[in-house]
Amino acid sequence: MFFCSTHIFSPSYHLVYDVYIVCWSFCFWFIMAVMLDAAAIEVPDGTPRDVMKAQIKLRCEGTSILLELDDCEAMSVVFLALQGNLLARHGYRLSQYLCRGQAKETFEQLVELAEEGGGGGVLVEALYIIGRYDLLEDQLGLPVNFTLHQFFKREIGGVEPDRKAMYCVCAGMAQEQTDHLLATRLEDWCCSGPGRPLEETFVRNLTGINYHVLLNQLYQALLAEQRNSLASCLQPFIMHNIYLHDRTCISTTDLRKLCFSQALLNKPRLYFIQACRGNEGLRPILLQQDNTIVTHSESDCLISAATVQGYTAVRSQTEGSWYITDLCQALQEYGHIMPIKNVLQKTRQNLKSRMGSMNNTYVTQLSEEKVTLIRDVQLVRAEEEHFLEGITILTQLEVMEKLLEEALEEIIESDDNLESLISSLINIRFS
Repeated sequence: MFFCSTHIFSPSYHLVYDVYIVCWSFCFWFIMAVMLDAAAIEVPDGTPRDVMKAQIKLRCEGTSILLELDDCEAMSVVFLALQGNLLARHGYRLSQYLCRGQAKETFEQLVELAEEGGGGGVLVEALYIIGRYDLLEDQLGLPVNFTLHQFFKREIGGVEPDRKAMYCVCAGMAQEQTDHLLATRLEDWCCSGPGRPLEETFVRNLTGINYHVLLNQLYQALLAEQRNSLASCLQPFIMHNIYLHDRTCISTTDLRKLCFSQALLNKPRLYFIQACRGNEGLRPILLQQDNTIVTHSESDCLISAATVQGYTAVRSQTEGSWYITDLCQALQEYGHIMPIKNVLQKTRQNLKSRMGSMNNTYVTQLSEEKVTLIRDVQLVRAEEEHFLEGITILTQLEVMEKLLEEALEEIIESDDNLESLISSLINIRFS
């Protein structure tokens, strides 16, 4: 009101009044932008307030905070924080910056790229993964406590799980072991020389489509070195690879991407792949009379996965899993009138129509089956008597299991009654 009165009675204050209004408007919109930005960071599962504050601070002061990392830690953060194809597009360039001592330029670009790929949350989680709790607490005001541990265990779309596994492998080997692995088992990889982090060598060899190929090669190298515990970290992310005539290889997921174009929208693409998927021969189960093949251990199975390998499956806290919801609906409507393969096709059609948001990015989902069925399978709606019969059988199995456990405990406690216990077990088994 003071400036309004002054403006009315004294034109000389006109400039002061306008500057005041402009400054106040700027402050208002800046505060609103920060509030909206903070709201945009929040994920559906519910991000703790301290994590949100840490994310905002990293957006504003990330470069100065990250400068406290040493070269190896910095390379690990680059590897963890660049999501999706950003690692292939920018990872090697940032690693070269680090090699040349240009840490400031590295972190300036990393903060921007992290925002583009998954938000400031990936940088916070990357610092958590590499164990720089001091930076989280002292610089970002984020207490490292049970709540934070539980939050990052939920894997709600921050750092990609395969990157975490890769970091565990890199952190689990001394530098001499890394150099030995590269020199003896991964000699085809382009390497700048000994003494460099494994993540740096990985991104040096990374292109847009060979991520899983490199991951497979590292997995096989660890197995060859009998580093089974480290190899087990990568095992869930190992994908089957089509070895080509020039002895290069490509993952089946990358093959699907290469064979897709806008012209093929909603058109079936059929893949018939002649390739080994392991080293073990599948042994038949034979009839004793005439050696006729009956079946084998992999026969008559159907495994339906919520998503295609390499991609996330969506679960809503309020409505549940997309896949399970659509599967139950399809079973309820069609399970008793269609073969199971058609029910799963209905499920996939419903999934395809879904779209949601995760980390400020639109996502969808597609289920996938591995089928070794040799005939159609169709469910039927049983009568009540069949349902009750099933419950009775399950109860009998539970009772038998309990009796077996009790008998085994008695065997462990005393060997005196071994014969009688074995006899009683046989009676239980055949009664």
